[in-house]
Amino acid sequence: MYLCNLVRSACGRHIIRMRHFSHWLMILTAATAIARAPASEPELLTELVAAQEASHQGDMGAADSLSRSLISRWPENPTGYYARAALVQIRTMGCQGVLLQKELRENLQKAVETGTERIRQHPEDTWARYILGLALGLEGVLAVREGSLWQAYRKATRSVDELEEVLRRDPSFADAWLPLGTYHFWRGEALKRWVWLPFISDTRAQGIAEMRRAAQEGRTTKVSAQSMLLWALLMTDQYEEALRISGPLVERYPANRSFLWARAEAFKALGRWREAEEAFAAVSRTFGPEYDGCPGPVEIRAKRGMALAELGECERARPLLEAALAYTPPPTDASNFAGIQAEARHYLERCAQVQAKRR
Repeated sequence: MYLCNLVRSACGRHIIRMRHFSHWLMILTAATAIARAPASEPELLTELVAAQEASHQGDMGAADSLSRSLISRWPENPTGYYARAALVQIRTMGCQGVLLQKELRENLQKAVETGTERIRQHPEDTWARYILGLALGLEGVLAVREGSLWQAYRKATRSVDELEEVLRRDPSFADAWLPLGTYHFWRGEALKRWVWLPFISDTRAQGIAEMRRAAQEGRTTKVSAQSMLLWALLMTDQYEEALRISGPLVERYPANRSFLWARAEAFKALGRWREAEEAFAAVSRTFGPEYDGCPGPVEIRAKRGMALAELGECERARPLLEAALAYTPPPTDASNFAGIQAEARHYLERCAQVQAKRR
């Protein structure tokens, strides 16, 4: 994703799926700060722990309150701003590019500003450098969504430089392998059709290996690393392993939209239609009224309808599929939703054929 300036067409196809990665890339920063933040601020650490767990559990009201408290009490510390951006991003899953964009950008900008100033004063502070690297990388993600590919490349290059410097200064900082693994996976995913060129290599396997390392060795990013790994496995057709990883995560965090969504996609890919229908129904219940008009809920309901159609329950499937065809997505989701609408149309036609044969 960070080298989109080389191949514009490769990136456009991946922006939607990238969003599942990006919101977890943001939240993992708060977890890492817990281990690396100054010991002189124990209350900051306590609030970070509580905010992280609340967000994993889907209690966004509590997480929201705690993130605001972090900024209010420690305005010169980049951690609060980045934690706030992370929580905003989680809340927008299923409605990216529409909800809370101004707040997201403002908090990312403050995280970059305060992180840069902290490193200027204390170059040895690997924690602040890590937060800065993540903030720059996420600014790059936003630039990709907007089609500002040169800006995305610049942000990403600086992000990777900062993260690699973290490991150079502190090789034991295993949490840094997670954002670097995410970068390497998405670089390979975006450019996989161009690996025949001598200067482009497929780095997806490298990225997955680095995510596994973070999951095993990271001090505070084990949950986030498993989530990132989960989506990478889905994108490389490793569905059975994705189910093995997602099972314990869903059991521990039953209201977490990302875990539920990934599990539903794995069931769908494997043709386990009853489990897919139930899983997509569970995802649908995580969307409140503030998501009315957003593409995420419509997509999830359409995929539930597809599972129902596969099960022969066309009467239940039809309204879900018809709603997808009637929906007009925002421009940022238009290309992704065209594929969903094509699938919905296919299943409606199948249901019509079945109904005609019964007459």
